[in-house]
Amino acid sequence: RSNMAFVSGVERMSFEVLRTLGRAGADVHCIVNRWDSSAVVAQAEAIDATWSFGYYRYPIPRRPSLTGWTLAAWDIARTSLDLWRDMRRHRATHVFAPEFNAVLRSLPALWLARWVLGVRVIVRLGNAPEPGWFYRWLWRGLATGVDVFVPNSRFIERELLAHGVTPRKSRVVFNTVPHRDEPWVSRPRVPGRVVFVGQIIPLKGLDLLLQALARRIERKPRKAAKEPAEAFHLHRQAQSQRGRTLAMLLLPFDADYSIPLRRAPDVGAACAEA
Repeated sequence: RSNMAFVSGVERMSFEVLRTLGRAGADVHCIVNRWDSSAVVAQAEAIDATWSFGYYRYPIPRRPSLTGWTLAAWDIARTSLDLWRDMRRHRATHVFAPEFNAVLRSLPALWLARWVLGVRVIVRLGNAPEPGWFYRWLWRGLATGVDVFVPNSRFIERELLAHGVTPRKSRVVFNTVPHRDEPWVSRPRVPGRVVFVGQIIPLKGLDLLLQALARRIERKPRKAAKEPAEAFHLHRQAQSQRGRTLAMLLLPFDADYSIPLRRAPDVGAACAEA
């Protein structure tokens, strides 16, 4: 169960887990969003899994707001009710969640499922928990509804344990090469070329880093041009220097292909394929 809407690194690895379970004889049922989940539905059907729609309508706000918290409480109650019905209908023995938001939205149903039905709850983690007392409190609460957390790197496990989750609830499983229907086509390597794999969105922070580097470069005043041809030459020169500087950005990688930075994209699958 998750609030997946499109297929990227986290979704590909999640479906690799479900594909393996299906081949082992498990009956897999996926719960997807009602909004724009066609790509996820296609992945579910490709592994011969059944699927149904979940609720997932209102966000869960961090800042206090009577309206926001009321809608979030309704969303959690409705989502939990849907999950409870699906678990009873399909006689589920396990619930697999690809990220912690799915657990947060379904926590009441997961509590009941663990203690009443004996269902085991497994959560895959592709990103480290956020820092701060609020998130430490939140993750300790989430841990009461989860049997096993499965981070995909040692860095994420260290951050998870630092938030109060006991080591017996954590088990590291590294990324694998995802299944692809199309054959692999070998292409010549381009020395010095780096391809970024991930989402350039505010939550990841990469756009802010690149903007900060660009502003740092632009602090140096440009030389005044006397002729249009010289102005064009100086502009192209500045663009070239800016590109070279931005290309010097280095990211740390651990041995398991994880980036030991919070909010870093999950690039383990891409690195394994490369």
